[in-house]
Amino acid sequence: MGLASVGGVLREKGHRVRILDCEGQGLSWSDLAGELKRTKPDVVGITSTSFTVQQVARTARVAKEETGAFVVVGGPHATLRPLSLLEGHEHIDAVVQNEGEITMSEPVDRLGKGEGLEGVLGAGFRGGDGTVVNGPRTPISDLDGLPFPAWDLVPPDAWNNYWDPRCNAHPVVTLQTNRGCPYNRSFCSEFAIYGKGVRFRGASGIVDEMEYCVERFGARGISVVDSIFTLRPALVEAVCDEMISRKLDVSWFCNSRVDSLCADLLPKMKRAGCIRIYFGVESGTDDGLALVNKRATRAQAVDAVSACRRYGVRSEAGFIIGLPGQSRKDMLETVRFAKLLNADSTQFSILLPLPGTAVFDTMVETGIDVPDFGGGFNLPSVSLCELDRTELQEMQKFAYRAVYARPEYVLGQLRMVGLRTLKNDAARLAGFVRYMIR
Repeated sequence: MGLASVGGVLREKGHRVRILDCEGQGLSWSDLAGELKRTKPDVVGITSTSFTVQQVARTARVAKEETGAFVVVGGPHATLRPLSLLEGHEHIDAVVQNEGEITMSEPVDRLGKGEGLEGVLGAGFRGGDGTVVNGPRTPISDLDGLPFPAWDLVPPDAWNNYWDPRCNAHPVVTLQTNRGCPYNRSFCSEFAIYGKGVRFRGASGIVDEMEYCVERFGARGISVVDSIFTLRPALVEAVCDEMISRKLDVSWFCNSRVDSLCADLLPKMKRAGCIRIYFGVESGTDDGLALVNKRATRAQAVDAVSACRRYGVRSEAGFIIGLPGQSRKDMLETVRFAKLLNADSTQFSILLPLPGTAVFDTMVETGIDVPDFGGGFNLPSVSLCELDRTELQEMQKFAYRAVYARPEYVLGQLRMVGLRTLKNDAARLAGFVRYMIR
């Protein structure tokens, strides 16, 4: 979605844009080299997360060697660790921080005129006098003024290859209705990426984009990727009313908080196509919730999941194990609470100290080496709790067995779903197997 959003703005400004999605298209490194050599781009933009730094560095090297293009890296990791990217990887010429739509278009305009990046807010570059990171750019206030993501630039074979376990219909597109989060949780970097406060789009523009994705690209599922879609109940209701009035036939899912879900809206959300809501519950103990600055309670989690069950919307609960200083007893209590909560699906992630978070800052201040992020949330490279890394993985496996292997859970799911849903689940499982084989 990020590449398509930036691509839409660049194209609107008159630049020729092409998107390569190596994961979705199943391209090898040699395929990538061949595509770059054939198209000879002037500028190559690469998105980065902390998990993909090594792949980003290799992509930058391939791009530089094959085309000599000016290589720009954006995305969360470029936002949070610009100096490490520029100083540690010689093939990266510049970085774009925070929101990329406007910040990326200004360097491309300048490069086209033979100008440098001095003074481009939100950008960093390697200059003659060393590495320069300019000041931040003001966040985009009018999100409705941006063009829709240029999904037509995403190759068709990439559309066909993506699979999402939370959606019962495909193809799926991602959509963003707001940017930012008012909750500065100790493990989350969104505060550092989007800044303070939340910026919202209007209901009509949101549904216009949904309709565009359905009619133009045949989307049957929509993943609303906001950190918290339900922050403004009135906006949620307006979006649902608009979808219902337009008879928009699409299923969608979203993220919420246990204290921001308006249960009275659930019937309308379901009627508008909402099939699942994800809640970041994080911990099953009050101490754990306070540790991550969650500002929510276990009782609110129970109420939110119960409301979803009452109105037939599936719920997903996310928990973190391995919080700083957490004991084995604390983790077992979190598992016990997850069983009590009995959401339709449950996720256990191992804490990964991401740049831009309070947990990361604490780790650096105490002299712990910066971890290798490549393993993601399931292969910990550092432990900040009572358990070591191997024990954390074993605890994660135990947690999943404890929640999913219960007969009452299996029977409850079978009672809840009908034959059609079971067929969809079987098809999704088959799709997942094919995806993993690839």
